[in-house]
Amino acid sequence: MEETKKIITKAVYGNRIQTFRNIVRIPVREGEMIKDVLGGTINRAKILSTSIEEDDNRGIKVRVNAEFEIHIWYWSDNDTKVYKVNAESSDIIEIKKQGPENFSHVDVSVWMKEKPEYIDAAVIGENKGDQIAVQLEYALEAEIIGETLLNIKVFNDNRAVEAANIPEEIADGPAEIATRPAEIAARPMELANKLEFKYLQNL
Repeated sequence: MEETKKIITKAVYGNRIQTFRNIVRIPVREGEMIKDVLGGTINRAKILSTSIEEDDNRGIKVRVNAEFEIHIWYWSDNDTKVYKVNAESSDIIEIKKQGPENFSHVDVSVWMKEKPEYIDAAVIGENKGDQIAVQLEYALEAEIIGETLLNIKVFNDNRAVEAANIPEEIADGPAEIATRPAEIAARPMELANKLEFKYLQNL
């Protein structure tokens, strides 16, 4: 005999890793004349916020705002100087759904897949003052998690036991089980895992 039970569970139904190469602009310190940018590095990076921009049958667009701590070495006043500043970026990650399932209470999780890299930098003249254009490369990984409804077949007789390939001497019945408590007690996790696998097969 079997019956169907409905359970609500959280599941990942979208994931993507996307690489970005963006340029962030940093204002030059007031009163300084930068002759040349000698190099740079990124010490820290963090995700400031995430939000869903668009959700349709094709997929989901996730907006990610990130912040980077950038150190720039430059040549000014016949000396080498270091300039530390925080810069922000805003990117869109497009995630395809894995299937047509309906999900509710959707959560978005985004993180830096690897340490961002400093690529290059240059001084750009602007009417409001010079700026340093820094080119960065970084990879973001996004994951979409939502609640969904699953239908699970639950067996109430020995067919579930047989389907889980439990040894015959254990599946014979209460009398046989009572005579071999030590052997059965040593295998509860194995039996539970087999039964759970059978249920998942019948989704």
